[in-house]
Amino acid sequence: MSDLVRLNISKEADICIRRMLPKVNKDPFSGTVNRSQLVSWIVLNFEFQLTKFLPRIQRDHFDNIAYLQSLVAKEKEAKKGGQSCAEFERIALLLRQERKLRGGEVPTISAKSEHENE
Repeated sequence: MSDLVRLNISKEADICIRRMLPKVNKDPFSGTVNRSQLVSWIVLNFEFQLTKFLPRIQRDHFDNIAYLQSLVAKEKEAKKGGQSCAEFERIALLLRQERKLRGGEVPTISAKSEHENE
């Protein structure tokens, strides 16, 4: 038997695994599979199809805050070299346009930080 590690899954995933078990264990001559064995088998055999599902997995688990934090970090790094992160600038432009449509004051973005302008 291979070494085991503990892994947590959602309640919904556990319910799904429990629905699968009777189907997997339907043939008494092929042996029985427990939940851990079934999950291990699924993971080991899914790896080769992962690329096909990557966009959906990433979309389903997209985190706005982590995305924006990574853009800010990229922009800060780019600014150190006198550059700008194109994706950050696109989003900043969209935000300025949205604010203008709502009748709010439109802040400008300069290459220098506020501290440098003082």
